[in-house]
Amino acid sequence: MLASSADPLLGKSLSSGASSVDGDSAISSMSPVTTEPAHSQSDSRGKEDAALLLRSPVNDRTAAEVESYIASPRASATDLKNRCLEAFFHFFSSAHPFVLPKLYMIQMLRIKPLSHLEAAMRYVGSYYIKSAPTEYIAQEATQLLSRQDCVRDGFTVQAMLLLAIGLDGNTEFDKANEMLKQAQDLALEIGMNHRAFAVMHGEGLAVLEESWRRTWWELYVVDGMIAGMHERTSFRLNEMPIEVPLPCEEQEYISGVCFPHPTFDMKLII
Repeated sequence: MLASSADPLLGKSLSSGASSVDGDSAISSMSPVTTEPAHSQSDSRGKEDAALLLRSPVNDRTAAEVESYIASPRASATDLKNRCLEAFFHFFSSAHPFVLPKLYMIQMLRIKPLSHLEAAMRYVGSYYIKSAPTEYIAQEATQLLSRQDCVRDGFTVQAMLLLAIGLDGNTEFDKANEMLKQAQDLALEIGMNHRAFAVMHGEGLAVLEESWRRTWWELYVVDGMIAGMHERTSFRLNEMPIEVPLPCEEQEYISGVCFPHPTFDMKLII
């Protein structure tokens, strides 16, 4: 199951428990975002939930050597990129497991030009590294997504969705809503809400097919959470017919042996 739908830590600020690998809150040192007076009540509540989507659940599998590597001060730009990616998979992906599992993603990045998705993953991972230039990485990812030659496919939907989650976690709600809308528009444009999409675009890989299904359900869950918590958007995807099978179990996904689960009618009455 997607952790987002059941994570008991969602809705709590990073400052309530999650900390960066340097020992401080990954968000607490950032400057607050000035908001418009018309949204003051909503924004006040939103700031209390700052980084709600970035918050990872308690990870019992934490490896001291991985955290040591992520936290170690190094000057190399390439090394910082690698640490941001490592932080993404170590701290974040278990809470939102929709991009390919780490080993499969590394292989995919070697054979496909997915710089926009890689930048989006580094952006989210940078929140857990105190010295990382998070705003710069966000700009890089946004610019890559804005390029005319950016392929309008499922990987781009994933990159947009990661940016939306990161922006929402940093209380940049307007930007987050716009990025989420773009992700939804593209997902519907390419037919990601249809059952056949995963097989048609899965390249014969069960794990990639599962990644597409999980991306749709992550869009659905994030759409509902943002609509319910910030009250600025409607639960748009709740109005769409649901054909996409439910996610398989986490261990099946990580292993690459994924089996689609049956769909069911989960349209909510708002």
